[in-house]
Amino acid sequence: MAVSVDTYKISSRLKELKIIKNLKQDDLINVTGTSRATISNYEQGKVKPPVEFLMKISKTYNISLDWLCGLSDTANGVEYTTHADLWGFINKLKEAIEFINKSKEAMEFINKSKKVINFINCITNIADAALDYDDPEDEDEGGNDDEADN
Repeated sequence: MAVSVDTYKISSRLKELKIIKNLKQDDLINVTGTSRATISNYEQGKVKPPVEFLMKISKTYNISLDWLCGLSDTANGVEYTTHADLWGFINKLKEAIEFINKSKEAMEFINKSKKVINFINCITNIADAALDYDDPEDEDEGGNDDEADN
């Protein structure tokens, strides 16, 4: 049974692939050995690309042929149904990265705060010990004064 492949869908997916992978037309030319005019015709949906062209693109950029031909919404294990979905996914990734960075900053602040608290506790312990300390020299001087007073 033959599967009908929509030329327009392939042209849309070629454009989407260029966005997803941050590609230029020159990248497709280098990978496939196809002329600029021919790739332009594929991107505009004027000409249906041959299977060999699609296979080179698929293998090089790790994109499923089904996705490239518009038969699936799964490009390479991650499902994107529209550009909006893709940008939504990218924005969620950005938010996650920002959260991780803020969490790292918070942990650094907490660790610095712990060091300051430990230092303050140490100084407090030293001060408490100094207040509790009875200097034997003070007692001797005090004892001598008592004897002299008698």
